[in-house]
Amino acid sequence: MTAATSSKTLGRVKLVAILSMFAVPFIIATVWFNQLKTTGEATTSRANGLLVSPARPLAEFSQMPLEGSTVQTLADVKDRWSLLYFHSGECAEQCAKILYDSRQVRISLGREMHRVRRVLVTDTPLTDELLQIHQQLETAGADSDSNGLKAQVRAEVGNEVFDNDLGQWYLVDPLGNLMMRFPSELPQKLFLKDLKVLLKASRIG
Repeated sequence: MTAATSSKTLGRVKLVAILSMFAVPFIIATVWFNQLKTTGEATTSRANGLLVSPARPLAEFSQMPLEGSTVQTLADVKDRWSLLYFHSGECAEQCAKILYDSRQVRISLGREMHRVRRVLVTDTPLTDELLQIHQQLETAGADSDSNGLKAQVRAEVGNEVFDNDLGQWYLVDPLGNLMMRFPSELPQKLFLKDLKVLLKASRIG
């Protein structure tokens, strides 16, 4: 094989690899949706997480420094499946319940729970009591510019959807694509079923 042929072959392999990376979120979403239909776990729009179709790649972002925060850039929400919850002000009773319910869902994933991180995006540090309860919870400060996490998610799902359900979770895949949202009225058992099917269908993260 000549050097020119070898170089051309290597170039083709790289191109296929790059295209595959962008195709993965769509393939995962399609497999996930079809499997839910096959198993009968997706019955109505109110009983399932809702796909963001097509999956939207998040742009690089920067969050304000917050005491104990672990998520500040796009790289911090890659490599694992990230569940984002946005809250402003003190995390009182409703916020605490939402965090607790999601904690129970993640624990119920058993051996797969390490593949999923929960991220609270907030402008107010959690109390010591909540930090003790949610030791595996990651946090991000408020948006530091117009391209922050909150701004991007709001733009992708729409102001009305975002503002009318402040208790919902948003799922970002390990490649940094916003691909799904879980409305606050979704029962825990269906939230859990959706995640289990998705993790089973995917081998990334």
